[in-house]
This record gives sequence, C-alpha cells and structure tokens, in this order.
Amino acid sequence: MTTGGTSLRDDIVRLHQPVHAVVATPGRLLDLAEKGVAKLGRARVLVMDEADKLLSPEFQPVVEQIIGKVAPDRQILLYSATFPVTVKQFKDRWGGRGGRVFFGGVICFPSIGRAHSLPPSPLSPGGCASRT
Repeated sequence: MTTGGTSLRDDIVRLHQPVHAVVATPGRLLDLAEKGVAKLGRARVLVMDEADKLLSPEFQPVVEQIIGKVAPDRQILLYSATFPVTVKQFKDRWGGRGGRVFFGGVICFPSIGRAHSLPPSPLSPGGCASRT
C-alpha cells in the first residue's frame, strides 16, 4: 500500500520486487509510474474506490493520466455510494459501448467492468447479464 504523505523512498523499496496489486492514492501512483517504479503497462485491472470523488475535476486529470499508462485491454471497476453525471461522462469517454444498470446498483460497461453503488443483490449476483 502506498499513499501520499508517506515516505516515497519506502514506497520505492516496497515496489522494487514484482507485486500483484498496488493500493495507492492517485497522485502517489502517478508519481511512482512517472518515476518508472510502478510499471503499469501490463496492469489489466484498475479499481477506483470513491469513484464519484475521483471523477471530480480535482482528480480527473490524474485519473486520466493513470488510465493512459495501464494496458489498453484493461478493465476499470468503479465503486461509489453515489454515481453523479460525471460517471456517465467517464463511461462515454473510456467505456466504448454502452453500459447497463442492474439490481443492487451494479453498472456494467463492457470495456470498463462493473461498478457497484449498492451491495450486489441476489437478483443480480455479480454478473453483467440481467436487464438494461
């Protein structure tokens, strides 16, 4: 795990060995990627918690730079308690084909992945094949 406000040196040491997952704040992840420490070119899944906040004008430029560094066949998972209009704008820009909304607040974008605004319902058990 790496966050802003902590020692960048410690993060660099931790990422010296290959890792399977990195949990980071957007600014710190971008900083590590630009320094060549976090090599994101093969990362195929990007998870954004508190997506409503990360898609705000304050964070969106950093998020877009990170997306530009991950694998082109990536899957982006958005998690948030609310999904304002910025999510649709994000989907229109990065999602390609249309999305679907399901019971339990699950939104599926074919090239983005799943986004949960509420806990998944037994009526749509985590899949992206219900109703539009």
